[in-house]
Amino acid sequence: MANEIKASDTNITQASEMNRELYKTLTDTFDIRFTCMRVNSSPGQGLSVEVPQASFDETMSAPGEAGATTESALGTAKATVTSARNTLMYGWTDESVIAGARVSQGDLVEGLVDAYLRRVRDLVGEVIDGFTDTAGTSGAVLTLDDIFDGQFELIKNKVKGGPPAGVFSYKQITDLQSSMRGEGGVLQWQPAAADMLKLKGSNFQGSFNGIDFYMTDVKNDGTDDYGAIYYPGAVALREMNVATVRPFLSGNTWLTAARAEAVMWVEMIRVGGSGVTQWIGVGFPGVVLNEDAKGVTIQTVD
Repeated sequence: MANEIKASDTNITQASEMNRELYKTLTDTFDIRFTCMRVNSSPGQGLSVEVPQASFDETMSAPGEAGATTESALGTAKATVTSARNTLMYGWTDESVIAGARVSQGDLVEGLVDAYLRRVRDLVGEVIDGFTDTAGTSGAVLTLDDIFDGQFELIKNKVKGGPPAGVFSYKQITDLQSSMRGEGGVLQWQPAAADMLKLKGSNFQGSFNGIDFYMTDVKNDGTDDYGAIYYPGAVALREMNVATVRPFLSGNTWLTAARAEAVMWVEMIRVGGSGVTQWIGVGFPGVVLNEDAKGVTIQTVD
């Protein structure tokens, strides 16, 4: 397109400002991403990387005087996480701006960050239906008993670490809160206070019996929702940063406007012939179910 402006000193400078604000906003935001094991990205890696599943659950033994110590293998199991290009483009015409439409840089950054975080939450919700261990009943609402059943499965698996996260649909969370109304004693629902929302993100709902509960879209088969309780390491998240993709996209001048460690960046397109300005948010997230024994899927009616 002859009148499409892809890069210039002026809009690269503006993109640099946008990317600085985008990086700060995304870095300061906590949410479901931090319930996942983060997979490092390194320059030159491709879209897919393997995640080693080393475990440290052996017990020491006494070999006896001058006895040899037997090696405990760490294991060779691996999961593969594949990142994909995810984008969102906002655009407005010259006429809409002249007519009074106003879009601030801060509003645009916040909208793009929210869109990226929603996408990552969706990716997490799409894989947590895959744990081998399950709880809940198809066609029945989520109750407190389902949460305890899920915890009992994880206890039987001798899962260590924590705290565990409970990621459920909007319907499952409201059903759970309804089931807890008459709960008393030391096991009470602790709703998210303002300081905890700042620490854990807006989708954090509260805590119960050591579990941090988050609300998002999860997999649905038309009848049931598939939430889950899982410990750190159960779900792996890879967010390819600018330094990782630059070697493959050397012709993309917009990447020079983004920080090397940023997992999302913006590009600008100005189509003069149509009088349209467009901003595109770009990210390469990927999620995989990593350690099956560290999670339990909870299936209940939607």
